Amino acid sequence: MRNVKKYNNIILAEDSGHEVIALGKGIGFQAIPGTEVEMNYTL
Repeated sequence: MRNVKKYNNIILAEDSGHEVIALGKGIGFQAIPGTEVEMNYTL
């Protein structure tokens, strides 16, 4: 997933040509637009 825009708790990213919104506490704190974002999660 490639980071497009960042906010403290939200990242707007592109994944396989689709725009997605990733939410999480501090997820965008040190994210740099244009870099890859590794998404690990548990259900």
